[in-house]
Formats: sequence, structure tokens, C-alpha cells
Amino acid sequence: NSAAKSAASTVSKKVQAYYLLKGSYPAATTKTAFFAEIDDYTESTITDTTIVGAPSATNGNTTVRVETCTGGGVRITPWDYSSGSGAISTTPIVLGSATGTCTILA
Repeated sequence: NSAAKSAASTVSKKVQAYYLLKGSYPAATTKTAFFAEIDDYTESTITDTTIVGAPSATNGNTTVRVETCTGGGVRITPWDYSSGSGAISTTPIVLGSATGTCTILA
């Protein structure tokens, strides 16, 4: 579970770095566009693109779900190994205003 939280923390820090440099959160609605957007700055670049996707019991230690929201925010959700049966966490990391329509990046 700590590895899943670490992956979420890594993405969160990169998205926050993007926000500090750009003044807004990424608004991309696809995984490819998301990486193109945050790669605008060295400080926010994520080199391992497999970190964003559909986390599962198989890849949940290294993959997190990222959603961009029309309200101007981002939700980052890791896999929750401590839930017994294993599932996506019910407590995402929320950056900015994760309101409006949120799109899961795939």
C-alpha cells in the first residue's frame, strides 16, 4: 500500500509543480495530452508514462488514476491494498477545484 501511495505522491508533486509554474492545473482530457501538457516544464515532467492509467491489483503499486476536472483541478487516486478485497481508493488526492466534469485519463 505504501508503494501505491508513493506513486500517487509522485504524480501529485509533479502536477503541483506544473501549477506553480503555469498558474493553473493541467486540463488535458487524454493521457497523451496530459503528458504533453505537463512536459512544458522540466520540474513537472514525468518520465514514466505508465504511472498514469487504470490501477488494479496487478499494477496498483506503480499506477494511479488521474482525472482532470472542468472546475480547474485534478484528482489522483491510488489503488487501495488495505481495503481487503483491493479496490480503487475512496480518498483521492485533490488538487485545486476538482468539481464539474472530471475526465479519467486513459
